[in-house]
Amino acid sequence: MASHWNEECGGGIPWMKCGNLKASIQNELLFNLAMRLYSIDKEGSYLNIALKVWSWLKNSGLQNDVGLFNNNLEVGTCDNSRATAEWTYNQAIVLRPLVDLSIAFPDQRAYFLGQAERIADSVLNEENGFFWKNTKKW
Repeated sequence: MASHWNEECGGGIPWMKCGNLKASIQNELLFNLAMRLYSIDKEGSYLNIALKVWSWLKNSGLQNDVGLFNNNLEVGTCDNSRATAEWTYNQAIVLRPLVDLSIAFPDQRAYFLGQAERIADSVLNEENGFFWKNTKKW
């Protein structure tokens, strides 16, 4: 997965090999995989990949003002119009690697756990969270 990283939109891996989108989920899965592999064998290259992907996710414009990750960026403009969906899997997949980073970097524990908590709180928030916003229709 990491071999597909490119510098369009400042980094990240594309949705498809020749696609015009940088989707949250592909990058979040790489983040999750790299952190899980690091947790198993403590290989520094996995940790470096995880940190690189997290940094890109945080700075790419994919995360909205309340902490939720929108679905994608357009590669040509690197624009996230905020009109793209906020899927639950885009939020959940980053929680475990953030907890793992808090263990790997005890001096930054509050930061990484704070990021995970912000995402989870935004999903469950009754006013603007994904879960409640979309289940009120049921």
